[in-house]
Amino acid sequence: MVSNGVELVYGGGRLGLMGLVADSVLELGGKVYGVIPDALVDLEVAHTG
Repeated sequence: MVSNGVELVYGGGRLGLMGLVADSVLELGGKVYGVIPDALVDLEVAHTG
């Protein structure tokens, strides 16, 4: 994704496969946009990157 200039827009969680994808994109210098409801942020499952 990063090498092709594709930005990631996803559910904003830090757990599971999407959390790993977000981590990888960030580590490679890509842009990540997480969209997550406040209720899940309060449960501490939001990605902090």
